[in-house]
Amino acid sequence: MKLKKLLISATFLLFINYGFAQTYNHIVGWSKKMNNEIYQFLETTKLTSTPKIAVFDFDGTIFGQTPYYIADEVICTYAIDNYIGKENKSAEKSLKHLNNTLHNKKDPNHTIDRVYSFAGAKLDEIQNLSWNVYQAKYQDKAYPEMQQLIANLYEYGFEIWVITGSPSVIYGKIASKIFGIPDSHIIGANSVIYNGVISDEIIPPVTMNNGKLIALETFIREKPLLIGGNSRGDIEMVQYSQGLKLMINPDNTKKYSDSLLKNQSIQEFCEENNILIGHCKDIGGKLSDFNATKFKANVNTNTP
Repeated sequence: MKLKKLLISATFLLFINYGFAQTYNHIVGWSKKMNNEIYQFLETTKLTSTPKIAVFDFDGTIFGQTPYYIADEVICTYAIDNYIGKENKSAEKSLKHLNNTLHNKKDPNHTIDRVYSFAGAKLDEIQNLSWNVYQAKYQDKAYPEMQQLIANLYEYGFEIWVITGSPSVIYGKIASKIFGIPDSHIIGANSVIYNGVISDEIIPPVTMNNGKLIALETFIREKPLLIGGNSRGDIEMVQYSQGLKLMINPDNTKKYSDSLLKNQSIQEFCEENNILIGHCKDIGGKLSDFNATKFKANVNTNTP
């Protein structure tokens, strides 16, 4: 009996020591005040009994988006190799979807058009193309502050997920190699895949605006302790966090008249609703270096 009690006590001490062995590393580039807020939050999660989950948007949140989203550059590169100069209905249809996704971002279906634009392609072809585009043009786009934040989250035992409005097949290899986020933890605009070929059968929900929240509840199911985003399309998802809410480079120039923001900018909404604001420098590039320029795609503005 005495030996049993000793073993139980030793196990308990190991558990306590493990819980307190988690160490926060200062995030270079962010203020002492912001680091302290994140540290205090993480310390409260040490002995939590609920699953520790963090969810992030991708473009503009953990990864730069200027001058073009990497998804748009991948799709434009694929179009040049497979559609331009091809006189057939399939190529014409795909180019029509491409044009809509590049020039009509206000259309909630523009993210689906990204999927339609390479329907019929092999999955591994798009995955390899996405990685090649990253290596050629986007290697300096991961936000160092967010890489450090994600490393801290892993140190504290978090699962990390990404919910993006773009096709998840584009991000899997990039997210796993650059941030350590498993491909299986990338949720985005998706279609059914048959025998390794991407179809045009869309799998709901469409991961834009409230659709991101629906995707979170559908596929992750647990309520996250931290959610981060950067745009109007992330607000509903960020508000769902039961712990820390984070917005990166929130815009302060445009007022939104919808029922949630009520004529506020994203930054004003964050300040009023206790959403932590972080700033990361987005490194752009020469427009002439990108295939999206050839299609006159909308250029994303630089962020602070």
